[in-house]
Amino acid sequence: MDCHDMCTTLKVDRLCAKKEKVDCICAERLVAKDGCITSLSTTHLSAESETVNQLCAVNANINNLCVQNLTAVNNTTCVKYRAAVTLSANTAYTLGSPIDWDVVLDDPNGNVATGPFSYTVPVSGYYASSFYIRSDSLAGASTIVGVPIGLLTILSNTNVLRQYQSSYLSFSGIQNANLGSLLLLNAGDVLTMKYDVLALDQVTGLQPYVGTVSLQGNGSFLGESGFEIHYLSSLNCTPTGQCIPCVPVTVKCDCDVMCMKPTQDSCKTC
Repeated sequence: MDCHDMCTTLKVDRLCAKKEKVDCICAERLVAKDGCITSLSTTHLSAESETVNQLCAVNANINNLCVQNLTAVNNTTCVKYRAAVTLSANTAYTLGSPIDWDVVLDDPNGNVATGPFSYTVPVSGYYASSFYIRSDSLAGASTIVGVPIGLLTILSNTNVLRQYQSSYLSFSGIQNANLGSLLLLNAGDVLTMKYDVLALDQVTGLQPYVGTVSLQGNGSFLGESGFEIHYLSSLNCTPTGQCIPCVPVTVKCDCDVMCMKPTQDSCKTC
């Protein structure tokens, strides 16, 4: 029988089967109080609306899922679009040059390049990032007048993407600064970082200081310099409105002796 010649409404109070093989199931609405199937194999499964009060599946592959209320005992988000890098040891660093992170702590998608360092954005979307600097031993040929300022910069395709200024503490040799930000990035963008120190010039004002610092690193990013990035969401994530409400199951049929035609609302003797 052709699939379209079959009943357009299938209502089942309880469906239990160890194995169900169907070439084609067509239904305008499929309602089941308990759907418990060990193995379901179908060539085509088409339904405008499918409602199941209880669904237990080892693997579910769904193109669109609308959930009004979700309770998850163990819900862990695993995103491969992420990275974490740091320095293997304290490193003499020329101010204003690209930072060459040499230890990759996390990079499951292979977006980090080293020697020199860069991070290539895998997919367009929003990313959370943290660029942390711990430095000491600021040195240069000229004398610094006043209080220098540390300048952290994240660049995208060599253009300035984010910057943060942090005043030096005169009573501490170690200087700490962190640039945490939400980034809107496109697939293929290449991220790099640099660190500058701005010093006051009597004529031109604040200018990048020519010199070096020691960037602190220990290979693990625990309290030392490093960079982390984590993918949050895509650009094409749009709400679709309210979910279609579930329809309570009220029809009960003995499948051996009863049946229900599309125009009926109760079971009849076949």
